[in-house]
Amino acid sequence: FRGQVPFAGIVPPKGTWGGLWQVPAPKAEELGLEYSVYHSYWTGICEVGGGLWLALSGVGALPTPVQIPASLMFLLTLAVT
Repeated sequence: FRGQVPFAGIVPPKGTWGGLWQVPAPKAEELGLEYSVYHSYWTGICEVGGGLWLALSGVGALPTPVQIPASLMFLLTLAVT
């Protein structure tokens, strides 16, 4: 996660949505992470994990139907958009 600084810069600050949508950052303070860095890390982990799962399912290396990781990647996209 060497390049997390550019991604942390595009995370909307906490409270951007005026109280309508407060995205939690559980244990971010305990881990010593800023709000934006915390969200850059968890989404990055999900993207790498989901992408690997999708690729491995697509080539038949995993017995999972490709629709499952594809759907989870779509849900991740909806969550962060």
